[in-house]
Amino acid sequence: MQLPFKDVFNALDVTGMGLGMVSPLIKAPIEARQGKQFFGDLPLRDDTQVGGLKPMPTTWKWMIPHAGGGRQDSVLPLARPVKAKGGQWMMREDDNYLVQQYLPFMAQAQRLFPMEEGKYRNRLLTTWLSYMMGVQMRTNTPQDMENEVFRRSDELAGVVNRLKATGAIPKPASTTKKRQGPPLSKVIASLNTG
Repeated sequence: MQLPFKDVFNALDVTGMGLGMVSPLIKAPIEARQGKQFFGDLPLRDDTQVGGLKPMPTTWKWMIPHAGGGRQDSVLPLARPVKAKGGQWMMREDDNYLVQQYLPFMAQAQRLFPMEEGKYRNRLLTTWLSYMMGVQMRTNTPQDMENEVFRRSDELAGVVNRLKATGAIPKPASTTKKRQGPPLSKVIASLNTG
């Protein structure tokens, strides 16, 4: 929950939310160059993807001939989709984002007609209700729940670190106790001789 005064400060923040509200025609190339979205401060590329490629949305198959599809004269100012060994079309993740920014109907098609398993398939009913009737609903999928747990734990860790830095939370006392009595080696030696 955000208090009203936080919204005012967020609106005045020209580095994040402010630039995130600029027209996609202006902000998309800048975001692509920076490698992250301004609004959510999310990276455009997932480092876990091999070669920076990820499967192209199946809904976009009709676009392949117009996007280059192996030719040198691509119509779009993006890297060409690449056909993987298994026959699946692959695309850079940041190019996927640019297509969604420049051609919003492509993003809408991906949400309304999802072919792959994942978040769009899980939210299909609420997407159609929102599109057809303007009903705003939120689907609480297991992935959303897991993301919220991580978000809250990161936020809590940040608060704890700030409190430790200011001294509001004292540093834990040492948990190691000093041994009393003779060293263990002497005790074992006395047992063996006795």
